[in-house]
Amino acid sequence: RDEKGNPMHKSIGNVIWFDEAVEKMGADVMRYLYTSYNPQFNLKFGYGPAKEATKDLTVIWNLGNYVKQYCTKPSKLESSDLVAKWIISKRENIKKTITENLEKLQPHIAIRELKNYFLEDLSRTYGQMIRNKLDDPEIQAVLYNSYLEGLKLLSPFLPFIAEKLY
Repeated sequence: RDEKGNPMHKSIGNVIWFDEAVEKMGADVMRYLYTSYNPQFNLKFGYGPAKEATKDLTVIWNLGNYVKQYCTKPSKLESSDLVAKWIISKRENIKKTITENLEKLQPHIAIRELKNYFLEDLSRTYGQMIRNKLDDPEIQAVLYNSYLEGLKLLSPFLPFIAEKLY
């Protein structure tokens, strides 16, 4: 079905061909769309949903650039302040959550949780909290390690983007 819920079929003439879709939106955007949808429901596929997926992936990409810019040589020792403990706890919990959902064959739940980790927890919340503390090597280590662990979890879903960012 397209993003409006209409059936798609080549006899109707409203089909988006695979090669065309990969060329226009990229393989990882398509993977993100496919893994994000619950298989119990019809997949709404089209360039509209692809734009939304691209926005999410752009935040992850920009966060990678941010980490690269500010965490040049992260320390092995992570910070022990309250904010750092919060994101470390989120990081360890997301590893467990992703593993459990993949074992239950629920990748749509796993990718949703991972999206929330990257966009809400790591980028918007933690990134804002540490913005003025990025000269501290321990804070850099927490950010770097949290992003790297997230990338490792993202790699089964989006291998091309994860490899490029890694």
